[in-house]
Amino acid sequence: MSMRENMDAGRCPLGGTQLFSNAGALPAATFSAVAAEQWPAWANLVAARATPADIGVGSTIERELGRVGVAFKAVLATLGVPCGCADRRDEWNALYPYTPTPASAPTP
Repeated sequence: MSMRENMDAGRCPLGGTQLFSNAGALPAATFSAVAAEQWPAWANLVAARATPADIGVGSTIERELGRVGVAFKAVLATLGVPCGCADRRDEWNALYPYTPTPASAPTP
């Protein structure tokens, strides 16, 4: 299936799963956080690049993609296809949030 056919079918050109699609996107509050011990390998790799300002895996990916993400959105906009980036970011932040560890938690 071509990239255009995937997009027309509501699937992101980067993959055909619900996590990579904005088709029928649900509010982030619908998702419950996955325990850190159960995160997939890709989420752990992304988490290793986190900064204190990142809320979760979605925020880290958004920050790391920077200009590439902006260019990708521009291409999709030219094709008339919504990218679903904000929905995907919120979904990943809800599924894979960064919680403060006791060592990094603010002290009262």
